[in-house]
Amino acid sequence: MSFAAKKLGHQDPYWSAELTVAAAVYGTAAHMQIIRYLRANGPSTRRDIARRTGLSHGLAAQCLNKLKSAGVVTTPPEEQVAETYHLETGRAEGLFRALESYLHLGQKDQPDATGSAVVLPLHDGLRRQTG
Repeated sequence: MSFAAKKLGHQDPYWSAELTVAAAVYGTAAHMQIIRYLRANGPSTRRDIARRTGLSHGLAAQCLNKLKSAGVVTTPPEEQVAETYHLETGRAEGLFRALESYLHLGQKDQPDATGSAVVLPLHDGLRRQTG
């Protein structure tokens, strides 16, 4: 657990270890680019992910290792030459929902300035209407 998470945990009773993981997963643009790429394109090698997202090979490798340790991406054990990374959609969406729930904690769904229901964006184009 990072220093920031420890400090926040003492001040915020709603913070959890799962939120620490979620913040690490969705806390960088590079992680989000990789998640979005895998969601749109399916299983891919690190080389393809780096090339298609514009990330350096080193940064892609570092991010994929972190995403793998968080359970957001997996590699089948039988692949030995060029690992193919698979998005664990349920895990990725679960972490995203945990962040969303935390961010909206204590807020009542209220209409926007036009009187329409507020629409909250969800992961990768999915949307949920409130109200």
